[in-house]
Amino acid sequence: MAKKATKKPAPKKAVASDPTRKPAARKAAAPAMAKRRGDFGAPVTAYFNGLEPQQKAIALAAHRLLLRHAPKLSHTVKWGIAQYMFPAAR
Repeated sequence: MAKKATKKPAPKKAVASDPTRKPAARKAAAPAMAKRRGDFGAPVTAYFNGLEPQQKAIALAAHRLLLRHAPKLSHTVKWGIAQYMFPAAR
């Protein structure tokens, strides 16, 4: 029994760049800002409370270690995860 041959589409040909051609107009304005997450700016402990027990234990241990060695760090939830930042230098 012979196999049925499938026809592959022809590859697209490269178009030479025309320096006199105007660039395509941009589509309408960028979409509106994404809605801010409900946990934005929440304390990191709120983030840790949502973790599995084993992950929570590791995250809290890392949190304590960070703050012990860098007590000036600020910490908050951003982008759905715990974030640590040094204060701005003056």
